[in-house]
Amino acid sequence: MAEFAAGRASHASHFPVIDPEKNADHTAEWPGFAPWAITEYYGKLKSGFSYLKIYQELGTPDEITNAKANIIYIMGVMGHYVGDCSQPLHLTTHHNGWVGPNPKDYTRWSGIHAWIDGGFAKKSGITVDDILPRVTPAKPWPAGSTPGSRDPIFEATIAYITTQHAFVEPLYQLEKNGDLKAEVALTSTLGKKFLEDRLLTGSRALADIWLTAWKNAGPDSYLRARLEERRDNGESSPAKP
Repeated sequence: MAEFAAGRASHASHFPVIDPEKNADHTAEWPGFAPWAITEYYGKLKSGFSYLKIYQELGTPDEITNAKANIIYIMGVMGHYVGDCSQPLHLTTHHNGWVGPNPKDYTRWSGIHAWIDGGFAKKSGITVDDILPRVTPAKPWPAGSTPGSRDPIFEATIAYITTQHAFVEPLYQLEKNGDLKAEVALTSTLGKKFLEDRLLTGSRALADIWLTAWKNAGPDSYLRARLEERRDNGESSPAKP
C-alpha cells in the first residue's frame, strides 16, 4: 500500500483525479486491493483455526470461546470482501454508471450501484429459500504451492474475481433492456435470476475459502508447547471435551 501511495504521488498524471465530495471514506485512492485482502484474511482464518484446534484439546472454556469469537469475526470481514466481488460493479471503473466512451449507450446513472446492491434485490423479493435449492457442498480451493509460483489462494482469488468481472456488461445490458427497473422487479425473471446467481456464487466462494482454511490449518506447535507446559505445571485445568 505504501508503494502504491508513493507511485500515485510521483505519477499523479497517470491516475484519475479524485473528487473529494465523492470520496468521504477515502477508498478511491486504493482500488484493486480486494484479492490481497481476501488472501490476507484467509491466512488469518487459517491461523485462527490452528489456535482453536489446540485450545479445544488443551485450553480452558474461556479460551475456546474467545478463539471461536475471533474466527467468527474474521469470517465476517472476509465475507464482506468475497461477497462484494460477486457483484460485478465492485470490479470495474463503471461502478457508478458507465464512464468514458459508451458505444452501446449503457446507463450513466450514478445510483445503479446502490440499486443493484440493495434496492432491486429488496423489491424483487429475493429470499434465502429461493437460493437454497441450488446450494452445493463446499469444496476446498487448491492450496498447495510450487516453487516459483504465487500464493495458490491468491491465484484462486484472482480467478474468482476475473470470472465475476465478465458479468459487468451483462448487468448493464439487463438494465438497458429494462430487466432491472423498479416497476418490473417482481416480474423480471432475468433480473432476479442474475442477482440470485451472483449471491449464490459469492456464498459458494466464501464457503470454499472457509473450508480450505480449516483443512489446511495445522495445530500450532508453539501454542501446544506452551499449553502443555501450563498443564504440566498445574496452572490451569484443560477444557473438557
